[in-house]
Amino acid sequence: GDGGVRIPYEGLPRGWWAVQKTYQTGKFTGGKYVRFFNSRHSSLSAIRKVFAEDAKDRGLDPELAVKEYEANMKESLDRKRQAHEAKGIMHKEKRDEALTHFRSQFGPLDGATVSHFPGWRAEWKILETCGQTHVKYFDPSGTSFALIVSIEAAFGLRMLEGEDIPDIEAARGAAERDGPKKSKPRRSEVAASGAAPGSGAAAAAAAAAAGPAASTSTRRRSRA
Repeated sequence: GDGGVRIPYEGLPRGWWAVQKTYQTGKFTGGKYVRFFNSRHSSLSAIRKVFAEDAKDRGLDPELAVKEYEANMKESLDRKRQAHEAKGIMHKEKRDEALTHFRSQFGPLDGATVSHFPGWRAEWKILETCGQTHVKYFDPSGTSFALIVSIEAAFGLRMLEGEDIPDIEAARGAAERDGPKKSKPRRSEVAASGAAPGSGAAAAAAAAAAGPAASTSTRRRSRA
């Protein structure tokens, strides 16, 4: 039969490992399954059974060990969910609610406004395969956002939970007063795209990172 291969598996007790195998016969032929092993036990099929047997081997309460495992896994899942939600990644219903809540008070954001949030920055690069510009925004903690709508959803969720968000109107005012913040592409990015510094492609990319208004201005200069 299939000997399987060892795979990483979060949260196993010390001395245990996980093996992924493939069904060789039957209606699940070709499908994958996992079994758990240590020096005393082999081919356990359930993670809760692992914690129960491990506790028995160490003279501990197996029921309590399983409950502790379940609590730890719930805490881990909650941390992962919160990390995703901080980036605007959440279930559609929750995302729609958060997005609607934010836009009902502030309307949609743009790149120029986001770039004026205290401690935020935008990075862009020209995609080598198609020449299009990819912009990524970073908050003060280093969390990245590939889409402005994800920033809106993340802010909306924070508002719903009573947490603070940047001063949107102050950032908009700064963007209108000072103009969009622009940054030059790194040499490697310009070289990869084939666009020379100062060329229309490089300028268009910088404008895209700054916001819609700057992109329009750049397109007008390019046509001229």
